[in-house]
Amino acid sequence: MDIDQEKMLKKWRSRYKRAQLSHSYTAVQYGRYDLYLGVLLIILTTASAILIFAEFECIPWLSPSTGITAALFAFLQTFLRFSEKSEIHRSVERKYGALKKEIEYLITFTPNDDNFIERVNEIRCRENEISREAPHSIVSCWKKAKKETKNENDEYSIRSNS
Repeated sequence: MDIDQEKMLKKWRSRYKRAQLSHSYTAVQYGRYDLYLGVLLIILTTASAILIFAEFECIPWLSPSTGITAALFAFLQTFLRFSEKSEIHRSVERKYGALKKEIEYLITFTPNDDNFIERVNEIRCRENEISREAPHSIVSCWKKAKKETKNENDEYSIRSNS
């Protein structure tokens, strides 16, 4: 492996790290959305159940409107599928982590491997497959990951060192 090949692999590693972090942050964010929606749904259904048996003659619309709001949040929780989206992003995060480890292994332990180009091509093909199948990260999560990996990414950038 020559210097340019090592630099390319380190650049790929920094890109995969950025993708891994952005999917991790997105998974956490979707998990939070699911949790908040679930807690809100529990509160609303409990309040609705209590209001059915309570006698509020001055506010007769309170019980039905609470029940309808609870049904709306149940609809959102069911059809927005935040927990499922969170798991998908966790899976993509692990795949990028595996690619990152494989590149670290290549750089550290196999600098003069005979099938080096085949292994690099295999990594490239796997990354293409992952990026094709992966959903997009939330923009704020991507920006946070970009900010965290900026120095490492710029260090191996072809544009900044030419």
